[in-house]
Amino acid sequence: MKVNMAANRFGFDSDKISFKEATQEALVLIGKKEKPHTIKSEGSVLYSSEYRLTPVGKAADYVWRRENSEGFTITWKLSCLDDLSAITLQAGVTNETDEHVRLREIVLARSSDDSLCCEGDPSAWLLSPISHDKRVGYLSQTLSSTNEDTIKLWKSMNAAVPFRLPTEERFNDGRWRSYKDFVTLYTEAGEIGLTMGAVGEPEAEVRFDCKVDNGKLRLDIISEMSDVILGPGETRHSQEVMIMAAPYDEAVGTLFKWLSATHGSRTGHGTKYGWCSWYDLRWDITEETIAATVREFHKRRDRLPLQVIQIDNGFEKKVGDWRCNDKFPNGWEPLVRKIREAGAEPGIWLAPLAMHDSLGYLGERPDWFQRNGRGELEQGDDTWGATTHWLDPTHPEVQKHIREIVSDHKLEGFSYFKMDYNTVSDNCRFYDAKQTRLQAYRTFYRLLREELGEQSYLLACSGFTRGIMGYADACRIGPDSIDVWSTAHTPCSILEAIRATGKSAAANGVFFANDPDVTYTRIRPQTTVKRTPMEVENSSLTLDELRTWHGFVGLLGGMQFISDPMEKPEYADAWRNYEILTPPAPERALSLQAGTDLNHQRFGFAAERPWGSFASILIWNPDDSEASVALDCERLKLLPCGTYHIWSFWDEKYYGTGDLNFVTPLLPPHGSLLLRFTPCADQDERPIVIGSTLHLSMGAAEISGITTADHTFTIHLNDGGAADGKIYVYSKRPLVLERTLECVVKGIEEVDEFIWSVRLSSRTRGGSQSCFFTF
Repeated sequence: MKVNMAANRFGFDSDKISFKEATQEALVLIGKKEKPHTIKSEGSVLYSSEYRLTPVGKAADYVWRRENSEGFTITWKLSCLDDLSAITLQAGVTNETDEHVRLREIVLARSSDDSLCCEGDPSAWLLSPISHDKRVGYLSQTLSSTNEDTIKLWKSMNAAVPFRLPTEERFNDGRWRSYKDFVTLYTEAGEIGLTMGAVGEPEAEVRFDCKVDNGKLRLDIISEMSDVILGPGETRHSQEVMIMAAPYDEAVGTLFKWLSATHGSRTGHGTKYGWCSWYDLRWDITEETIAATVREFHKRRDRLPLQVIQIDNGFEKKVGDWRCNDKFPNGWEPLVRKIREAGAEPGIWLAPLAMHDSLGYLGERPDWFQRNGRGELEQGDDTWGATTHWLDPTHPEVQKHIREIVSDHKLEGFSYFKMDYNTVSDNCRFYDAKQTRLQAYRTFYRLLREELGEQSYLLACSGFTRGIMGYADACRIGPDSIDVWSTAHTPCSILEAIRATGKSAAANGVFFANDPDVTYTRIRPQTTVKRTPMEVENSSLTLDELRTWHGFVGLLGGMQFISDPMEKPEYADAWRNYEILTPPAPERALSLQAGTDLNHQRFGFAAERPWGSFASILIWNPDDSEASVALDCERLKLLPCGTYHIWSFWDEKYYGTGDLNFVTPLLPPHGSLLLRFTPCADQDERPIVIGSTLHLSMGAAEISGITTADHTFTIHLNDGGAADGKIYVYSKRPLVLERTLECVVKGIEEVDEFIWSVRLSSRTRGGSQSCFFTF
């Protein structure tokens, strides 16, 4: 990256990208009438430079300080990172007047139209956030505007938009795309492009405003300061932002390394797998419906122990009053006890910031609620009937109230907490007027963690955000995985859940465990459960769609939950589809072309083992018609170059040998192949495991070792995966079973030339198994 910088402007050139010029400014609100005043980076200048050590290496800081005649000083810092093709930007504003002012935003880069130019075909450049967003596309596209999307969303739910739509150009012109905290711009399978994102100490959220016009962009980078009060003599700093020109994996990895050092991470409790009640009966749960499911899991605990059984929305008297309603007449004690007897951890869904108006707090404690600069309540919600409003997490009495909610449920015996509806308005004027929205969000999650203690598990239904880093053990990284394939205007569908899972997969196990939301053990029958108008209009998933989603969840190596009524007779044959998920794979899958693949058509991991490395990869067709998909992937660095045995999970088919340029046969709409690539042995007669139907990872989660000596071949298994299934072995010589430990081999069959199917049964959880062969 070649950087051009001067006293109040900068630009850069990198491979196939040129950014001409940008300036800095800040916006403050002055006086009782809060008159907007823009502080320009003009006037006399003081310049200095020094070095500092960052979590990703040494940086040279170049600092310009300017005072203006209105009594404000703006300090701008551009840092060049040694050994990296990267810079960072940060600015600060000092109030030298005698009056308090409000700081709305600090603009780290204000550019003109066409300031950022990319070489080549605009349709080959993908502009995308790392978090989930439906407004994603290539530089050749003009999207519908944000306001148009909002209107269509509410219309799909037979409702009018319940708030004033913003009037700024970026909300009404489809050429504008705005993203929070992170944005990537890549071509050539993610090898060339930019990653931009917030780094450093958590100060404020960052907004990347991108105006896309036929391959060229206007890029504005704004640190949103949330109208914090800036007193006389006080200085506030923006969020620091990194811009890195490097391949996608390297750049995103660098960004995450810095963030985990400054924001924190919680990965010590790992991932969880279990069951939650939401997609079964929604609000219609009762004490008996939960107990029936718990009884079924209790009966199967020796074969399929669950880590968590979590009760979702529908138990509470009213949102804001989290005591049990009349559908749970015996309170929590019997259910909590039964869940623990089933070998699981009791979990509970809560939304501590939500308060229904009918409870009276709005009239009695109006200062508890989030309000904008006009004193108006922010973002009412009618999900639970009119109307719910949101508490201000910076208010001391609200904090006490939230702590009591958490403490009460800990005392009831819950140790797994799913926190939802984390609504903190972009426009809120917080009770603590010194906190930005990001800091208020982190205040909320800090007090949750303090009250929960270190051992309770905290799942944040927040989307991928810096607000939870260091406090949450797991993060719901996308929308609800409702069992419909796609919808025109709402994000809650399997297609959008896939996009969210693929895009944020690189964060899994870095900050927290990624939660893709539930998968399904079978195609769900029609139900009388209350659903939204959006869901009624769409048909159920096809088997191909279900298997594609099941594969994503199985390979991710994150949270793995189902929500099916497993006690019902029609689910008797569905248990195996949950067995093959659990436990989560030890490796964590990535989108293999995340920088440029909107739909993450190639998703998987390479597993390195002493007895032989291999790759498990899902390749899928996002089209509405049949199509072939090429793997075309060089990212699997752990695997040696060469030829591979290629084996498919769902159809148990051997595709022969090939390389990483493998092309699938025609796949049905939204269908997939879940493949294992195993390197071929060079001039070696020893048997090789090339596939397994015991677990979706195809050998990564359930096989603990393989030993070969002379003419003996032994497969060692842990307790992961299904009780019954097959292991596929390539061997030029026939396999002969000698003996087994703690399992049964029901047969060995040559299903293709030199391809042997070993059929196992009677595997149990809580122990290991071994199969001994000669060849």
